[in-house]
Order: sequence, then structure tokens, then C-alpha cells
Amino acid sequence: MFLRFFRKFSTATPFLLVFVGLALWMDGWPGQAPAIIPSSPAPLFQAIEHLFVQYPAPGFFIALVFLVGQAFYLNFIVTSQGLLDRQSFLTAIIYIVLMSSHPGLLHLHPALISNFFLMIALHQVFKSYKEDTVLVEVFNVGMLIALAGLFYYPALLFLLFLFISLFIFFLFSLRSVIAAFMGFAAPFFFVAVYFFLADSLPNLLENLSAGIDMVRFPAFRFSPWSAVLLVALGVIGLLSYAHLVFSHIPDKPIRIRKRFWVLVYFFLTSLLSIFIVANFQFFHLALVFLPLSVGMAVFFQQARSKRLSEMVFLLLIVIILLGKWAA
Repeated sequence: MFLRFFRKFSTATPFLLVFVGLALWMDGWPGQAPAIIPSSPAPLFQAIEHLFVQYPAPGFFIALVFLVGQAFYLNFIVTSQGLLDRQSFLTAIIYIVLMSSHPGLLHLHPALISNFFLMIALHQVFKSYKEDTVLVEVFNVGMLIALAGLFYYPALLFLLFLFISLFIFFLFSLRSVIAAFMGFAAPFFFVAVYFFLADSLPNLLENLSAGIDMVRFPAFRFSPWSAVLLVALGVIGLLSYAHLVFSHIPDKPIRIRKRFWVLVYFFLTSLLSIFIVANFQFFHLALVFLPLSVGMAVFFQQARSKRLSEMVFLLLIVIILLGKWAA
């Protein structure tokens, strides 16, 4: 079946991952569908979005390569930190499938870029466990979260995740909080200096004001197939994280247990971020798909019935393909 090809390492598996990504992104090709790059008030995304509007085909390939690269990196984080019992590419294939599940995701959207910085931040948090001096790591994580937010403002909420992680690892102190805020403030300082030297500081302040205006309860509008997809993902996500919290985590060594709790709060923060976006667009769910793909990978790997997990995953792919066809 499909998932068994990714449950272990093999020479052909990376090429199969690339093929799956290409296949799922074909309906996003600029000749097949209009290349709509969502406008974002975040200054770093505004600095590059006009290039991808002007050159949609290169932008499409850059986004696809970026996605596949993220899938490999996320898979490396999960396997190197002991979150999966066996070496596999399950996390990578699930991340690619989730990030290709809707036409609103098939382009270089701001959340795709933010996910890259959030992955590095998550990796840094995992590695900080049991270190004697973590101020540099905390500073770096704060800076990475700020960079993610300067591409997509809702990612700034993950500063809350950083503070929760410090509590989980017993690293919370006045010095670590100061280091986190200093790292968080550093990118804003350099962006403000650049805009000041370019005599565009009022534009930056206007952008920040627009970002603050985004913080309100969103109006959700979904097509019928998008709603079906969200229900399916919601059910699988709920089962995955319920299994993680109540069955999987208690049996693990303390270092792995704490990393899993960091992942759980990363997931909860990503869910919370949905409710602070006034104009909700489907690509925002990319922030949720990052931790969801890890939770689903653990769930599918630990499932007692491999055939049932294969059927559930294939059903999800069928829903995705039908949604693409209906669109």
C-alpha cells in the first residue's frame, strides 16, 4: 500500500516524495490556474511578492522546491530528535500531502515562508533540552519567530509557544525572558532602520497597523469540498493528538516526553493562530499542517492495524483529489 513505501528509508523514497509533490501541484501550474499571490501587509513578504506576480512560473517552481526541502528538513528534525521510533519518511510525505491539499496552498504564500523559520525555531527548542546555557538558543528562537512574523504576522503568536517551552524544559527565568524578547525585537529593529534610511518608515508603521487590524475573529467561508477536507483533517488530527497525549507520551523517556509536550503546545498555538486572522485564507492552515504532519506520522506509525491506517490516508488523498477536481 501507499504508506509502507515511506515507513523506512530506501534509495528510491526521496525521488518518490518529489514525484508526489509534482503530481499534487500540477493543478497549481500558472497555465492551468491563475497564479494568485495573496497580498500580505508583512514587510518582508511585500518586498518579494511583486517578483512572483510578475514571474509566476519561476515562482511556482521555487515554491514547490521550497516545500519539498521543508518536508525533508521536518523529517530530519523528527527522526533526529527521537520522536519516531523508527527511521522513516512518514513525516515528509504527510507534510507534502497536507501542504498540497487545497488550491489556495499551491503558490508561494507567506505562511509557506514562515513555516521554514518556525521549523528552525522548533529544532532549536528541541536541542535546548538539558543544555547548561541556553540564552543564545532562546535569543535565536525569538529572532526566528520574529522573522516568520515579518513574512506572515500571525506567526508572531509563536512567541507564546517559546515561553511555554521554557516552562516545560525548566528554563524559564528572567534572563531567558529577556533573551527571548531581545531576539524577537532584533529583526524589527533592523527592518525599521532599513525603512528609515529608505525614507519609508511611515509605510512600515502603516503595515504594522494593518497587521494589528488582522487580530480579530475571522469570518470563515468555505466551499463544500473545502469543508469536507477540513472535517476529515479535524477528525484525523484529533485522533492523532489524542493518541499522542493519552497513549504515546506517557510511555516515553522523560527527554522524549518533554519534546512531545513541546510539539503539543506548538500544535495548540498554531490552532489558536487561526482565530486572530480577520480575513482567513486557506493558506493560513500551513501553520497548523507543520505540527499536524508530525502528529499524524506518529499515529500512522504506531497504528496496530496498518491496513486501517493505509485506508484512512488513502481516503484523505481521495478527498483532496476530488476537491481539486471540483475546484
